[in-house]
Amino acid sequence: MQTFSLSPRHTLLMGKLSQGISRSEHRNHEQELCLDMLKHKLGKAVSLGHSPSGCPKLYLEAQPYGAISISHSDRELAIVLSNTPQRLGIDIEDLGSQVGRVLNRFTDKEERMILETQENQHIAMHLLWSAKESLFKYLDCSDLNLNTIKAKEIKKASNQTSWLIRLAVSNKTYDVQGIEREDSVLTLIAEENLSLDLSI
Repeated sequence: MQTFSLSPRHTLLMGKLSQGISRSEHRNHEQELCLDMLKHKLGKAVSLGHSPSGCPKLYLEAQPYGAISISHSDRELAIVLSNTPQRLGIDIEDLGSQVGRVLNRFTDKEERMILETQENQHIAMHLLWSAKESLFKYLDCSDLNLNTIKAKEIKKASNQTSWLIRLAVSNKTYDVQGIEREDSVLTLIAEENLSLDLSI
């Protein structure tokens, strides 16, 4: 497990998932790893529940605790925690995933034009999908879908691996942070700006 401090209140936990196991074994392993990582970090009796819309809720010794968002790819599990109640959204996507095959289902013509301006369209496409997933979790709206979330801007930040993905829902914009990794992308949104530097 890797632990990254994103702010005094926020922590990112990353763990490797087992490969070469059945889908049901993979799901069980993912749930076990998630609880193990949380117990390791928080050191108390940890349990997870869900909101009516399906978002995870974290409990310490049977009491609600802070906030949590969880994502997984085929290879990794990513958890972002806050020690205060607030909205969070995280997503991790393998670069070899099938995002390109469903591009037309989650983007419109204007969004595809934004992608076409990117130097690395493959990375940008995965970041856009992932950012929409993160914002979907952050907003926790049952009437929201990836088509109602619109890309307004995708740009590389000051270093070579950080990105900003500006999205809009109705007339409100949201800035989602992204990071390009060796074989995946990770996106994150919180109620405050976080330092998404995984080189630590």
